[in-house]
Amino acid sequence: MRIKIAHYILLLIVTAFSLSSCSDNGDFFDPKQRFEEEKPIIKAYVDQHIPEAILDTNLGIWYEIISPGTPGSYIYKVEDTQNAKVIEANTKVKYSVTLMNGTVVEKNDTGIEFMVAANLNTGAKSVISAWLYAFFPAKIGEYNLGGLTINGLQKGAKIRFVTPSLHAYGHQAVGKIPSDSPLDFTIEVLDIKE
Repeated sequence: MRIKIAHYILLLIVTAFSLSSCSDNGDFFDPKQRFEEEKPIIKAYVDQHIPEAILDTNLGIWYEIISPGTPGSYIYKVEDTQNAKVIEANTKVKYSVTLMNGTVVEKNDTGIEFMVAANLNTGAKSVISAWLYAFFPAKIGEYNLGGLTINGLQKGAKIRFVTPSLHAYGHQAVGKIPSDSPLDFTIEVLDIKE
């Protein structure tokens, strides 16, 4: 019996040591630390490629409105559903996604339809957070959405923005996009409706 207890204690010590050594070797991922590490990388990229961009200091997203689109062509609203408060828009867009090394990893020049939606109660969303910040207005009534513009993207709008990985795909690789990748997006809104 004493041998079994000794083995059990030894197993606990080895496990504790293994777990502590993993975090010492950098296996522990801290999204806030990664966000801070990306700031100078993004700033250098923006200085070289989008010198007119504006920084949203709360989000760490740099953006440039290339074309504001047709004012009032879409009015964003928070809808009360049975158990949730939802904001959404049906969009048709052209877009491109570029890595900080200049590699275009995805592009659509013909137009593709996207539902841009978020549940304000649960945080569920249909697209990455950076797209929500690009599309949605800064505020609707009492709801602070944190959008990059006052009225949100309108029909005909074109925006370019560089987002930290925190608001994109974070610590996971998706398709041709490596994990922890800040991304440069250009979006042109061909149509937007309820």
